[in-house]
Amino acid sequence: MERLAAIAACPFRGWTSVHIADLRLCLARRRRPWLTSGVQRIAALLVGLYAWLVTLALGATAFDIAAASAVVTSATPPPAEAADLMLSLMAVTTVAGLAAVGAAWPRRSARYLVAASIVVVAVGLFTPALLGSAIDAAQVSTGLRVGASVRLAEAGLASILAFVGLRAAWREG
Repeated sequence: MERLAAIAACPFRGWTSVHIADLRLCLARRRRPWLTSGVQRIAALLVGLYAWLVTLALGATAFDIAAASAVVTSATPPPAEAADLMLSLMAVTTVAGLAAVGAAWPRRSARYLVAASIVVVAVGLFTPALLGSAIDAAQVSTGLRVGASVRLAEAGLASILAFVGLRAAWREG
């Protein structure tokens, strides 16, 4: 009797084989097949780790800018350890980014987005050396903190690209 009640309560009663095939296809599309093996889980972890590190670098950049503006108002010089910490963080982020590109390689749009994020991080590392005099001239002529804005924009763009790449890796899976 319980079995007859269970059959009567079944939501698929009266469905044809075409309906059931459509349901199976719909459920198959929702699965993430690239997360089924251990290597693919590690790949997803690497792309996520890179996105997290880039976002951490964005927060560190914002904190560095805020601390630098606070130090400018005081008479003490800024500590050199802050710059060393930022360089170390960006070096670790770049290495993690290269690993994330390798992990996202089978997924084309994710690969391009993560690679673009690494390019933005690299440009951010070399911007003070390449455009330092132009940024200083712009700061003097406008009176605005152009250097801080450029650093924050570069870090924010890298973070956005990394997270969109993570989403693309997840969706393409």
